Amino acid sequence: MAIDIFETRTLFGAINEGRFGARSYFRDRFFNRIKTFVTENIDFDLKDAQGRKLAPFVNPRIGGQVVNRLGFHTETYKVPLVAPEMVTTADELMKRMAGESIYGGKTPEQRGLEIAQDNMLELEKMITRREEAMCAQALFEGKINVKGEGVDDVVDFWASLKPADKPTATSATYWDDASVDGQKIMEEIRKYSRERVKKSGFKPREIFVGSKVIDVLIPKLSEKELLNGRRVDLGEIRPQELPDGLHYWGYLRDAGIDIYSYDEYYENADGDMVPMVPENKVLFAASEVETTMAYGAVCIADKPKNMMEWYAARRVPHSYIQERPAARIIQLNARPLPIINQVQGFSVLQPLA
Repeated sequence: MAIDIFETRTLFGAINEGRFGARSYFRDRFFNRIKTFVTENIDFDLKDAQGRKLAPFVNPRIGGQVVNRLGFHTETYKVPLVAPEMVTTADELMKRMAGESIYGGKTPEQRGLEIAQDNMLELEKMITRREEAMCAQALFEGKINVKGEGVDDVVDFWASLKPADKPTATSATYWDDASVDGQKIMEEIRKYSRERVKKSGFKPREIFVGSKVIDVLIPKLSEKELLNGRRVDLGEIRPQELPDGLHYWGYLRDAGIDIYSYDEYYENADGDMVPMVPENKVLFAASEVETTMAYGAVCIADKPKNMMEWYAARRVPHSYIQERPAARIIQLNARPLPIINQVQGFSVLQPLA
């Protein structure tokens, strides 16, 4: 029996074998525990800060003493659907493609296959960028704004926290003030890092610095010779092997923290370029924080079979034909939701206005 290359199960193979180039450092670094669900709604646990209680002493004649487990609460959320699609009309199939020989042209069917592959690649990049933007928003704002056609919602990981417990703060004196030198900046980083250990139980090991902050931070730290580049010299960090857009600046020995910047952007609904890392903020990150990259189930209408099919997968491709004008639609579906299960694990400092 002939295989329909545009059938969903066949397109899955193209997705799995493809090599996609959109940057996704935050997603791959901090949300690498992937979980797919067989439903649109997912349940996830948000846990309290790490426990710091000591085991109690007891008299052996009395026996053990009951202690409380760490607290948590469960949230239920209908994962938003992203479903970008591209249209290939019959007219496009008749025209020579870029790079195609003028004299030894391809058939419309051959062009259709190549166009479909290119479309799938571009759609995958768009979804990856959406996921990366969702991860960045969760890390820096503690929430994800889900706004689009027919949907306007917020996933707020900090909603249950008291204002004083939210892992975000503003510097008492901004770092670009003339009175603030590299030594004072280093002391504030060390102090803030220590506070995070006390409140959350997690020791920040890395900071990701916005573009305006890095322009202030590096000259002042360098002036006081506080940046240590030995990790590069020893080969522990190889700049040439870092993902595109990620730059390593050095190690703050007194605070035990590596400094990075991440130059990546996305285009918002207004056409403006928005940085993944807010220009005036610093993210304090610990690698052992529990997170999840969750994917809800996607429903596809299979017209030839006259039935609805559900898929639990990161990406669900779909293709169909429209009659007027004659065209093939290539669609890529996903229901992604990055989750910070331990809400105190990441924290944000705003050192500039």
